[in-house]
Amino acid sequence: MKILLSFILFFTFSIVHSQQLKNTEWVKILATRKDGSKINDRIRRDLKVENLYFKDNTVLISQNHQYSVEENYSIENGILSIGHFIKYHIDTAGNLVLKLSEINNQLPDDELNTYGFIKSKYLFEYLKENNQLKIENDSLINCTSQFTPTAKYDLTQTLKRPFQYDGDSVSIKGYFTINQKHKITDIHIEHSANISAKQLTAFNNAIKKTAHLWIIPYTLKPYSFKMKFSCSFKSKYQYIAGHGGEFYTSHIRFNNDGKEDQTSLR
Repeated sequence: MKILLSFILFFTFSIVHSQQLKNTEWVKILATRKDGSKINDRIRRDLKVENLYFKDNTVLISQNHQYSVEENYSIENGILSIGHFIKYHIDTAGNLVLKLSEINNQLPDDELNTYGFIKSKYLFEYLKENNQLKIENDSLINCTSQFTPTAKYDLTQTLKRPFQYDGDSVSIKGYFTINQKHKITDIHIEHSANISAKQLTAFNNAIKKTAHLWIIPYTLKPYSFKMKFSCSFKSKYQYIAGHGGEFYTSHIRFNNDGKEDQTSLR
């Protein structure tokens, strides 16, 4: 059965098999609200969620293509609880798709969010059927917010290390290529500001050292992946409760193509 047809059936039937969530990874490809208005993603309020990886008792949450959050979760009577406050009804949990509906007693029913996830091993085939993959020369995938490697944890500390002892605010933008053997090549810097040659070399080395930290998405044959990145690090002095100190703000984006949550992938 084709993946596209399976998603048509997904919205027709609602069969709950919650035990199938353990040790599985899911990628969000659909976010809707019952009244048709703009989605308000409340799974995490700071950044939109991309992937969920369910372990035995905790769930890893990917934001900006990095598994930066880990929360306890439980499933009881078809209700998925993440952390202490967030609850979802499991509408569908099968081998292919997962559909969650928000539970929030403070909101009317038509303002509640629903989310559609596809199991990660089927994402390549689904996007290919829907002409959503950008492939060059049948060997290189140009990564997008929909399809990209995901880091095993937050890479902020690793990537800001070349700059953290300098008082200037810095920014850097470019891309690199990683293959399915976790080898990073072709690091290309398209823009940089307030970065010395020494710092640039250190940053390139930091990128290379992340090679083993990326989870490469499943594909039907070996591909390389071109990943875009944009980083900015700003330092500032703050005086709080009688104590002053240097604080850093960090912004790192991977394959940010400017798209909001996908409301459909027709």
